[in-house]
Amino acid sequence: MATLKKILSIALALIIAVGLIIGVVKLRQIRTAKFDALPKADRLPWALHLATVQQDTLTRSFPVLAKLIGSTEITVSSQVSGIIEKMGPREGIKVKKGQLLAQIDVRDLIEQRRESIS
Repeated sequence: MATLKKILSIALALIIAVGLIIGVVKLRQIRTAKFDALPKADRLPWALHLATVQQDTLTRSFPVLAKLIGSTEITVSSQVSGIIEKMGPREGIKVKKGQLLAQIDVRDLIEQRRESIS
């Protein structure tokens, strides 16, 4: 009786093990079939793409909406008032010391000087 019980226990364990193995194999087949049914990508995003290294100038750019604020801000003013005759560099252009920023029409000033001398 003990051996019959032992044989039945082993047989039951084998049946359960075989059932689990068959279940795992079927589950894997179902998942593989679902994966194979998915549409194939033209180019896998994680695929390795190679390029040769070469020295060149970077020419790529993209438009960005931004506001730049300088680290220092200065106010430029003139000692005399008048009509601007000629403008120098536009806003945002780097200038050097002594460079002409604006030229004021001096004809009225010259006339006033002549009158004050006379």
